Amino acid sequence: MRNIFFLTIVLISVCFAFIHMCKNGVIELPDTHVELWKCDSIIDMGKLNRSDYTSNTVEWRIRNNTLIPLRIESVNPSCECMEVTSENEFAFRGECTVIHVRLNTEDMAKGVFYREVEVYGNFDSPMYLGIKGEVIL
Repeated sequence: MRNIFFLTIVLISVCFAFIHMCKNGVIELPDTHVELWKCDSIIDMGKLNRSDYTSNTVEWRIRNNTLIPLRIESVNPSCECMEVTSENEFAFRGECTVIHVRLNTEDMAKGVFYREVEVYGNFDSPMYLGIKGEVIL
């Protein structure tokens, strides 16, 4: 009798766990790797005045949609003309981290440009975030 009672409790618990994993008729299993959602991977800054580089800033919001905490290990700009900062080293499920980039156009040549920021973390491959635009006088 005790075994039947115990087996019934286990079966009910498994059913409730299965129902909890189902949303809108779709079974959602926990992720085993980090997948990211980001707004834009390339931002067009348009035409930039070389002398007014203090306003040349962009940001990317990166949201963690997995069960595994997102960890940003390093953020590397492709040139010294960029100052890069990230707000949080960790982002838990549903949270965002923001990467800020300020582009110093003072020493850049006039014309069209493209620069990248490499983001490394606990995800499968590095993320590449691009900035493009045109430096005018």
